[in-house]
Amino acid sequence: MTRSLSHLVSALAIPVALAQGDVLRAWQEEALLRNPALRATEHAWHAARAQARTARGIEDPLIGADVMRDSTRFHDYMGVEYMVSQRFPPWGARSARAEAADLEAEAAGFRYLEKGRETRALVTEAAWNLHLADARAARADAMTRLASDMVETVRARYETGQATAADFARARVEQARMSIEAANQRRERAAVLAALNAALDAPPDTPRDASALPEPPALALSREAYLARARDYCCNLLSFDRELKARAARTRAARRERRPMVELRVEARQFEGRGGIEEVDTGVFVNVPWLWRSKYSGMVAEAAALEQIARAELEAEIRMTEVEISEWYARAENAAHTVRAIRAEVLPAAEEALEQAMAAFAAGSGGLMEALAAQRVLLEVQNNLDAARAAYAAAQARLEQIAGVFGEWEVATGALPKELMP
Repeated sequence: MTRSLSHLVSALAIPVALAQGDVLRAWQEEALLRNPALRATEHAWHAARAQARTARGIEDPLIGADVMRDSTRFHDYMGVEYMVSQRFPPWGARSARAEAADLEAEAAGFRYLEKGRETRALVTEAAWNLHLADARAARADAMTRLASDMVETVRARYETGQATAADFARARVEQARMSIEAANQRRERAAVLAALNAALDAPPDTPRDASALPEPPALALSREAYLARARDYCCNLLSFDRELKARAARTRAARRERRPMVELRVEARQFEGRGGIEEVDTGVFVNVPWLWRSKYSGMVAEAAALEQIARAELEAEIRMTEVEISEWYARAENAAHTVRAIRAEVLPAAEEALEQAMAAFAAGSGGLMEALAAQRVLLEVQNNLDAARAAYAAAQARLEQIAGVFGEWEVATGALPKELMP
């Protein structure tokens, strides 16, 4: 029994020492390269950049020829008139449309960055869930082995009259219960592993070892500091801000559409039997947008309404971001407090209680039920400790997703505007 107890304590203990390699960072980098959802947002950003280049263009020139005839005979003609024309957009409308397209491309770039930061947070959460599943499965296996040893001990005592049939039945029930729990934990680990591999765009059964995850550091900022920093570093807010500015530029473009559009035209004539151009005409044409005022006023009203929608969406997103930061910060603080309390007080007491109960049971002075209860308490305490550590790591990752400063990956993507480069 002493040997089984030592195996149980070693299985329940959580290693604090870190491996030399940062497994979590390697998985995050793998996800940033392979995650399909992230690649989709990257392609959307490239498409928006390409669309911004087309917004600076003007209409294609028109080139044509008109054959002049004085009869219905197709092969007979008097001359040929060549024409070239070019239309130019209303003054200032093209620059406003180009500005809006550039801002929309920046918004798409921030959505790409936000997806990358979210992917890193998801990998962190999935990795810690795998770490938690591994620890629970190992503890369940250890508890199953200890229950088997207890069954043999109670069997021997029952055969010598030192234990009752009820004690033997309880020991077998506990063995069966822990065996079922161990099997359940192994099945749950397969599901957790599939979630991590999905973020890494790998087959669901690709083996991963999450035993060497780095211990997450303490929160470096207060809640108020995270709220303040989100204004400058939250990619989601920055994308909504660029969308609002793009809508404002679209409104300016709609107002400038009421200005006249200019068309330049050049016509040249070559008559039959002549060797060259005989006549050249030039002309300037403008449309008259003031005739149909309702058409243009409707365009301006629509653009202004879309701008107000974007403004309201930005304000709503700011409030939602404040709520998210507050919630994740509270979760991180609660989880950190739980980890400290369990390690300092609860875990040592539970380990001591198990050692005393098992020693009394081995000496024959303690009952089976007391030993089983002590085992369950220690198992629950250790599982709660792991769950709190995983919750803290996930909350901290979410805070960094929302308000973390721009790092090497954000700079390397090229999606950051020059004014935001660190």
